[in-house]
Amino acid sequence: MMSSEEMFGEELAKEMDQELTMMFGKDKSVSEKSAENRNPMEDMTEEEALQYLGLEVPKPETTEMEKMLLTKGLQARRVMKYLEEKYSYLELLTMFQEGELEAILDQREKAAREMFAKLQPKMQEEAKVWELQGLERIQAENQIGVTIREIIDKEILFTPLPANFQELFGTIRMNLTN
Repeated sequence: MMSSEEMFGEELAKEMDQELTMMFGKDKSVSEKSAENRNPMEDMTEEEALQYLGLEVPKPETTEMEKMLLTKGLQARRVMKYLEEKYSYLELLTMFQEGELEAILDQREKAAREMFAKLQPKMQEEAKVWELQGLERIQAENQIGVTIREIIDKEILFTPLPANFQELFGTIRMNLTN
């Protein structure tokens, strides 16, 4: 036998189902109605929702500048990251279109290689790494490499662009504001 609370709960559910039937014309339970009224895209990722709507998923395009960077070494990509922090995209794009950006990246990468090749034997001689054995020699070589990279970063890779580019950028900025 059911308690009065259980009977009241069942009667309430039946009344709600009857009201829903009158409103929607079909005999469905409350849980079915709430599931039916849910937006099917609520639980989808953006890509799934676009596919559900029959829309194309946008694919990021690789720009010519990005394609050029893919052909460059690590040093050139580090220089580019530095330039992106210091200069606007429009300024860098202008340099790229004029062929100057690639020339600067190549020049700095070449200068970095040359400086490393010049400094490494000199610093090895000063540290007398040839006299060291095993782990001590490895540690000394690693420290020399770190020191040389710091010098290259400071003196070659992460330096502002030459004055002629600063003047060009000033002209670009003036034309944009007018």
